[in-house]
Amino acid sequence: MIPDWIYTIVNLNFDTSLVLHLFISIGCGLIIRLTLPICDQNWVQTLQHTLSYTLLPPITFVITKVISGNIALSLGMIGALSIVRFRTPVKNPLELVIFFALITIGIASAVNVKFGIFLTFVIVFVLISIKYLGVILKKLNLEFPSLIYSDGNNYNTIEVSTKIPIKELENEKKLIQMIVNNDEKNYIYRFATSSSKDSKNLLKKIENYESAIKSINSNFIN
Repeated sequence: MIPDWIYTIVNLNFDTSLVLHLFISIGCGLIIRLTLPICDQNWVQTLQHTLSYTLLPPITFVITKVISGNIALSLGMIGALSIVRFRTPVKNPLELVIFFALITIGIASAVNVKFGIFLTFVIVFVLISIKYLGVILKKLNLEFPSLIYSDGNNYNTIEVSTKIPIKELENEKKLIQMIVNNDEKNYIYRFATSSSKDSKNLLKKIENYESAIKSINSNFIN
């Protein structure tokens, strides 16, 4: 005699649309994961982040499907989740927002998969738009500090203090900040580079203005 549980498994009628929506939610998470490095958010390039972005939407999707239409189970799930504590610190506010977005994608996909896809499209569009808006403004020599985001990324930094303003340093592409103190005749230029080769080339260029330089502070990471 075949056990009841084996008979149940053999005769399962899978909802193909449900499985499809589950994989779509996984795809949405991966799309966001692949978009972030394009926007210079290199902190996402770890196995832990990749797995988190892949697993969070389907987990939320399943939870939403399980508790939908069952008030008692919904209250029980809320009580169970209330004891969970996430103690891993996030690197920046964007990381927290992305995690919230992944949860929302999972919930939206469980209700109507079109909402999950639409939200993914909106997130990708905003990330890429902000990235290229910063590039365009930089080419136009328009300073927009809020679009310069380096938290979590590894950059080599160089800080140069000069007695007089140096136009060539002001026009340097790797310049991220300039501080002017006319009263004390002190001009500070801060640069960031992604490689040690770029840093060394920049230092050689700076050395041409040795007579005007008060100090140079550099921090090489890679």
